[in-house]
Amino acid sequence: AMDDLDYAAKTLGMKVISVNTVRRPIPAVHRKHPDLFPLVSWVETFGLDSEYDYDPFWAKCVDLGVPVMGHFGGMGFGCRNSPTNYMYNHIGHFAAGAEAVCKALFMGGVTKRFPDLRIAFLEGGAGWAVALLNDITEHWEKRNIGALGRITDPSLLKRDELAKYFRQ
Repeated sequence: AMDDLDYAAKTLGMKVISVNTVRRPIPAVHRKHPDLFPLVSWVETFGLDSEYDYDPFWAKCVDLGVPVMGHFGGMGFGCRNSPTNYMYNHIGHFAAGAEAVCKALFMGGVTKRFPDLRIAFLEGGAGWAVALLNDITEHWEKRNIGALGRITDPSLLKRDELAKYFRQ
């Protein structure tokens, strides 16, 4: 991938590269039942839970000044797996794929380690990004260490009041 990135940017003069999600077999299942792949698989999103270290690739993209864009498909994700209706599976799948990659890059620390990495998500609108930003913000506000301490500190438990509620 590194050689191809160099060739595309330096020799061919490409200004942007495209990556896409990849279905990978679940090792424990694949060893016993290889015929189940790709039906039983996980989606490589290049940031979180990857079996590969993509940091050299991201660093090379930054060094070359090449933005990364993706046309990330999400058919087969979650509820997008109707066995009879293509349109049911197709509607919203680019947004689902983009959201998965964006979330993985953020939660995998890629955006922190490579703040100058430019990433573009094709199709799917922007609604998924607004919802993702809201979800991340809300989770942080409710689940950061300070907030958890304010709601789980046993010394804050009003035992008499709690007993009253149980009796009621």
